[in-house]
Amino acid sequence: MIPRAFARRALHLLMPVVALPPACRSAAEEHGAFEPRMGAWRALFGEEAIALEADRVTWFREGELLFYRARHDRLGLFLERWGRKERIGLALNGSALSVRTAKGDRAFTRAASVPECLLLPRFDLGPATPPPEATVRAIREELARRREEDQAVRKDPNRLEEMMAVDEANTAFLKETVRRVGWIDATRFGREAAGAAFLIVQHSGDLPLMAAALPAIEEDARAGRVDPQDYALLFDRLQISMGRRQRFGSQIGEDDQGRPVVLPLEDRSRVEALREGLGLIPLRTHLDLIRDLSGGEEVRFLEDT
Repeated sequence: MIPRAFARRALHLLMPVVALPPACRSAAEEHGAFEPRMGAWRALFGEEAIALEADRVTWFREGELLFYRARHDRLGLFLERWGRKERIGLALNGSALSVRTAKGDRAFTRAASVPECLLLPRFDLGPATPPPEATVRAIREELARRREEDQAVRKDPNRLEEMMAVDEANTAFLKETVRRVGWIDATRFGREAAGAAFLIVQHSGDLPLMAAALPAIEEDARAGRVDPQDYALLFDRLQISMGRRQRFGSQIGEDDQGRPVVLPLEDRSRVEALREGLGLIPLRTHLDLIRDLSGGEEVRFLEDT
């Protein structure tokens, strides 16, 4: 669900020029109408910045880097993030861009280069060399303890408000550890420790750490050393978090009415084949299980709502 190691790069990739079939030309022409607004913009006042792409928006707003799926129209944008939609207005006047949200208008000017605040920082893992047995044992024990705590705060309704503090502490421990010894893979640390490390990174919300962990988790999953669902869950969560589409259908969000929905898929017609190829149960079976565990409410596809 998402590529490995995010290098610091410009948001627009150079693609080979190909002839579009007639059915695609109207969409391409429509996109061309919005081309002048594409690219990176910096707020005239403050540190806010925004980058507009054909189907995604990267926005540093209120001190946080956020990614949205986007659909352009002549008046502005429809943004979607984890199932929730937001309408913003855009007005372009030469090198000035006005962005209208529910909180008011913001003025931007075109940036000469992509502002640093719009680039996802890189997280570097330590070398994956065989650590001393005492180190392996200590890491296994600590991860087992932290995995138990991760699950305890999620299963006890009276402890849910502790979840953020537990996740932050677990994430800090994991980051410090993998900077020293590389990702906690099953080959060096065992299946249980690798599973615990996955659980922590999946709940971390730390996109650079998630991106750094994904290749090693994929390698373990495809080799049968860990549950293949670990890879699918992390890939999909990272994709959705980065304003892209998920591949395996593992990520469920809520629409504007609070109803459970499958977040947008890369290819809905192939999702079952992709899941089968990874050794996952059919998506329909997965959604039926979620329905049964959540009081019988049907899980729909966001794009059908």
